[in-house]
Amino acid sequence: MRQARRHGLPGYPPPQPTRRCCCRAASTAAAAPARPAWWNLWSTPDVAPRASAALEQQLVLDETPELAAAGLVLRHEFVSAAEEAALLEIADEHLAAVPYADDHYDSVIKGYRECAVSVFPDPHAEAAVQRMRLTAWRATDGAPRRGSGMYPHVQFIDLPPDGQIRAHRDNMKLFGEFTCGLNLLSSAVMRFRPCRPTPTQGEEEEEGEAEEGEGVIDVLLRPRSLYVMHGPLRWHYTHEVLDAAASAEVWRKQPAEEGCGGEERGRRISVIARDLGKPGVFGVEW
Repeated sequence: MRQARRHGLPGYPPPQPTRRCCCRAASTAAAAPARPAWWNLWSTPDVAPRASAALEQQLVLDETPELAAAGLVLRHEFVSAAEEAALLEIADEHLAAVPYADDHYDSVIKGYRECAVSVFPDPHAEAAVQRMRLTAWRATDGAPRRGSGMYPHVQFIDLPPDGQIRAHRDNMKLFGEFTCGLNLLSSAVMRFRPCRPTPTQGEEEEEGEAEEGEGVIDVLLRPRSLYVMHGPLRWHYTHEVLDAAASAEVWRKQPAEEGCGGEERGRRISVIARDLGKPGVFGVEW
């Protein structure tokens, strides 16, 4: 708790909201900074926005204004080699006796091991996780659907070369505005597909309906990189992580001068953090 507050993150469970008078609220609103470009997309959840066409039909290597507007933060070399080693040691410690599973309970992951960790005795691992959480928290400041606190556990997912994470959206009620992750050990391709909206307003959008090349965004995650998905990419797109064969096919299509040659999708470990979702989950009120 002390560590979280020192880094500017809310503790868990989050504090109760403070009642404010109308005049104070009005003065606060008047002094608020200009809203970012993606604010209107956050504020209209019934509209499924499409990302810029400039992001489609190519492998995105670095963060661009179009990528930021779609709701993705991408930072290469976000953690040091020492921090990566500390996180991998934690993963190996928790997963050493756990066999790879063929399928996930909700059919999202194929070939994987996973664990949840809430305590990080190693200072390098603690620093990396806190910095990851703080980056995501600051990137989504002001988002209407962000929770008032962080989900208490960090998820480790271990994928062998033939393992994959199928197209899905994270739980829409349990988790809040963002999912952030560290990509460790090997490069990977994260693919986003727009969900097909249903004709009836208020119904859930269907997942995985986009055909190959139809609004699909492929993003290269290098070793030790950070990603934060929020806004449109969180609510209106599915995300998936390709296996070695599919990743190699994506890389093969890229021009040599694009700087993604020599990539190889080997064993990949991701470290994932999220904010809390809607009120009432785990007794949380906000």
